[in-house]
Amino acid sequence: MSAAPPDVPGHRYVRRLDSGGFADVHVYRQLRPDREVAVKILKDVDLSAQARQQFADEASVMAELTGHENIVRVLSAGELPDGRPYLVMEFYPNGDLRGRLERGPLPVAEVLDIGVRIASAVATAHHENILHRDIKPSNILLDKRGRPALTDFGIASTLAAGSSAPAEHLSLHWAPPEVVRNEPSTKLSDLFSLAATLWHLLAGHSPFEIPGGDNSDGPVMARITTMATPPTGRSDVPQRLERLLQRAMEKDTLARPASAVEFARLLRLVQEEMGSEPTPMSVPDEGPREPVVVAPVAASPTRKASVVVTAAKVQQFLPPDTVARPRRHEEKAQPTMLRSVPVSAEQADGPSERKVPRRWILIGSVAAMTAAGVGGAAVVLTGGGSAPTVVPPANSVQPQQNAGALGENEPPGTPTLVVVRSNPSTLHFSWTYSAQLASDTFRWRTPDGAKSGTTHESSLDISDPAGTKLCVQVKVVRVTGDDGTTDYSPAACGS
Repeated sequence: MSAAPPDVPGHRYVRRLDSGGFADVHVYRQLRPDREVAVKILKDVDLSAQARQQFADEASVMAELTGHENIVRVLSAGELPDGRPYLVMEFYPNGDLRGRLERGPLPVAEVLDIGVRIASAVATAHHENILHRDIKPSNILLDKRGRPALTDFGIASTLAAGSSAPAEHLSLHWAPPEVVRNEPSTKLSDLFSLAATLWHLLAGHSPFEIPGGDNSDGPVMARITTMATPPTGRSDVPQRLERLLQRAMEKDTLARPASAVEFARLLRLVQEEMGSEPTPMSVPDEGPREPVVVAPVAASPTRKASVVVTAAKVQQFLPPDTVARPRRHEEKAQPTMLRSVPVSAEQADGPSERKVPRRWILIGSVAAMTAAGVGGAAVVLTGGGSAPTVVPPANSVQPQQNAGALGENEPPGTPTLVVVRSNPSTLHFSWTYSAQLASDTFRWRTPDGAKSGTTHESSLDISDPAGTKLCVQVKVVRVTGDDGTTDYSPAACGS
């Protein structure tokens, strides 16, 4: 005979939703307000004070992220009469992406939408110095309208200087090579796992799993650390998306996109290339804090598709799909390419006692991703081999020195274009502008709107037969959309 369901005050039991080795998740009907909720309850009654505190920390971490539509919200936390702690969370009736994959790989457009939304959620967590460290299909839930939300931020711990690292339970098939090699985790480790998840949604299996092959822990770990990310094998996946996913899963963390915001922006460019409206991004507008780096702890592979890092006191109550993740890193920040602005002495000594209210930037259409610029210049080329002529605009100013490091607030100047015919069938457009950033991208168009596109390079080759006039305009787009040029440059024409 099965045991009676737990009596959660203010809630009526509906059914069991999921069960793991150390925790159960049930659906309850909250009495006031009247709604269905998911309640996560630890199985073990005999828990230490440390275990109870760490379970409460999970709610605290997720509460810090409340307000983001793509992060599952914790509604409340409490303790059952028998002493077991529980969390009350939003209920997502459409399950998770693991279940969605049972019907087959997802359409490209849906994967891109999920990618932008979850990258925005990850960027929000990173802004609070929270690493997820277990992004995978089963940790992305779907609401009534099919919108994704990131869940399972695990039992978080604050890492003070000199403290030992907590235990963690990571899913191997989506883990980055640095974690497999027992090296420190960073924000870019989350980026790898997100890209691996999107790859999985497109291909129907994880990137380093070989259908019909040996997919036990050892061979998968070897592939993650040594094998280049394979293509998805789908003809309808744009090459730009294939390259982006491969870049986000590079073995060298510095070869990956610089941040979750950058990754989301690049996914939006793929949407534009496909002729789709880019998915809005919702990210905090505060400046970044010190980077999060989590020291590794000894790992020992256990069950298939996972890696368990042991620590007896924590392992006894960890659910199998849960990660113990640090919420803050109290050590002084070290120099890193992740930081886009210098960290102040106050920040380096640890987080401030004062909590700054979070504001949000909603980045929607490309038009909303641009800000004011300055006048530019055009170059007109009328002959096949003649030297290009630069035509400066009225009231033009001397170009300023490039902005250099990410995070400086100097807006970009309007591009000055040069066009030459590189061969009888191709025109080559290139441009320069002030306050350049390495992360800048560009939108281009013909004045009549017949042709348009995006590019990561400050140059462009367009097929155009000799003797046919072709004009192009360009504008700059910044990583977050801030300080981009509002207007396109004057047209540069070649023939």
